Amino acid sequence: MGDKQDHSPKKDPTAPEGMVLTPEQVSARGKRNIAIALSLLAFVVLVFAATYVRLSGNIESRIKDGSVPPSGVEEGPTS
Repeated sequence: MGDKQDHSPKKDPTAPEGMVLTPEQVSARGKRNIAIALSLLAFVVLVFAATYVRLSGNIESRIKDGSVPPSGVEEGPTS
């Protein structure tokens, strides 16, 4: 009952762990990682630019409406 037997197959200690990729596969993986990183960076820049344009447009419209002073600082009550 207390005997625990190891039923896993014995591995060759000299065999490499996991898959072994060819140099072409390693190169392709590196190029793919760079393409993914550049695509992600382009997406972040696009979202930032769109957000900046929309927010700056809202600020300009609020200044034209007179709801915000041109300095961009809300004026508090004067005592």
